[in-house]
Amino acid sequence: NLDVAMVTNIREALLTGASDRVKFTGQIKFSSKLQEYEETAGTQRFIVGDTPENWYTPVEVLDTDLKLYDPQNLTDFINWSKEQCPADEYILLLWNHGGAWAPYDDGGVVPDLRSRGVVYDDVFDGKPGLSLDALVKGIQDSGTKMKMIYYDACLMGMVEILSELTDCADYVLGASHITPGMGGDYDSLIYNLNNSTNFEQAIENYSKETMAHWNGSGMPLDLMLVDLSKMDQLLSVVKDFSTILAEVGKIANKNKEAIENDAENID
Repeated sequence: NLDVAMVTNIREALLTGASDRVKFTGQIKFSSKLQEYEETAGTQRFIVGDTPENWYTPVEVLDTDLKLYDPQNLTDFINWSKEQCPADEYILLLWNHGGAWAPYDDGGVVPDLRSRGVVYDDVFDGKPGLSLDALVKGIQDSGTKMKMIYYDACLMGMVEILSELTDCADYVLGASHITPGMGGDYDSLIYNLNNSTNFEQAIENYSKETMAHWNGSGMPLDLMLVDLSKMDQLLSVVKDFSTILAEVGKIANKNKEAIENDAENID
């Protein structure tokens, strides 16, 4: 149900286009209902050109049955992108629905469908997604530490997810709430990366412009950049807080038992 939004986002990228400073590659697969048409069939790889006329430059069409949730295929795409557009730093943009933190889904009816997943592959029964473990493996096997992982998907900006990505990227950009179907504003993303030498400032500008882009949806919205170098410190504080909560819980249970015993003695 996001085919049109995907095309819209790619067209946004074309508004600014590539430059010597910023390149943009993609690997996309349209939903099963569009696989019967030649223009939208298969798993398509492309490079955004420097003019709007150059949508796919060059284009490579892989098999429809290529599994987007297979970590090896993610590794292959990352390495393909590095060969086509060598760079000092890389951003991995994950676009689609997000699976949030839902451990009860792990090992469910569809073995390949895991919580914390993203990039659900509509071509396969059950729409299996790229699990968090598969994402980590795919990035690490490419030998590439990303400057940023950008979840343009719902519910992925959660500490339980971010804490697993510290070895994969310097930053993660994502939302802990719903992301509108229109997704990010890729014209703004490329423009800000192109026109700022300060990465954090560029993403701050982009985030503000994207939130304005989403304004009027009527939903609770957020988009935050997380510095993963601070994650260990955050987790340490969360652990201390959790320990205190556990101790408070023990005290509360003891007080409850004492009150119940007193009540029995009164009876």
